[in-house]
Amino acid sequence: MSENQKNYEELVKEKKRVIEKIQELESNDMVAKYLELIKSNEKLSKEERILYEAVKEEEYSSCEHIILRFNDHYDGYEKTYNKGCIKCGLNDTVLAERYSSNMYWKNKIMYNYIIRNHFSFGLIKEDLHIKNIPFFLEKGIYTEMSRIHPNIDNDLAIKYFSELFASQIEKEDEENIYSELRLLMKKNESKED
Repeated sequence: MSENQKNYEELVKEKKRVIEKIQELESNDMVAKYLELIKSNEKLSKEERILYEAVKEEEYSSCEHIILRFNDHYDGYEKTYNKGCIKCGLNDTVLAERYSSNMYWKNKIMYNYIIRNHFSFGLIKEDLHIKNIPFFLEKGIYTEMSRIHPNIDNDLAIKYFSELFASQIEKEDEENIYSELRLLMKKNESKED
C-alpha cells in the first residue's frame, strides 16, 4: 500500500469517527437546541440583509443629498474630491473597493447603488466645497444640526456649514466644532425671531 493510500484511509476513518461523534451530540437536547438556533440565526441574517438593502435603497433614493467636496492642490494642479452626502452617508469611497473580494456587505449595497445610478445627475442635489476635515466629523455635524433643528432644509444646512467653516475655529478640535455649531444656530435662530 502506498503512503498516500494509507494516509487517505486514515483520514476516512477519522472523518467517520467525527461524524459519529456529531450524531451523538445531535441527540443531546441542548446541542439540538443550539443547532436549531444557529439555523434560525442564519435565516434571520439573510432576511436582515435583504431588508437592510431595501431600507438603504429607499434612503439613498429619497435623500436630497448635500455632497461635500474639497479642493486639493498638488504639483500645481487642483483636484476636487467628493467626500459624500452628510445626510445619508452615500459616498464614492466604496468605488475604490470594487476589486476587493472582501468588500463588506453594507459597502456592497452602497457600491451597487452608485453603479446603478451614476449617470443620473439628479444624484447630487446640492454640493458644498469645504476644507478637508474627516467625513465622519462632517456627518456628525449634520446629525447634530438635525437633532437641534429636526426640520432643517438643505439651504439652511448649507448656510450653517458655510458659516461654520468660514470661521477661524480649530478644525481638528471636534468638541470646539460642535460648540461653535450650537452658538451659530442659536445666533441665527435669534435673528429670525
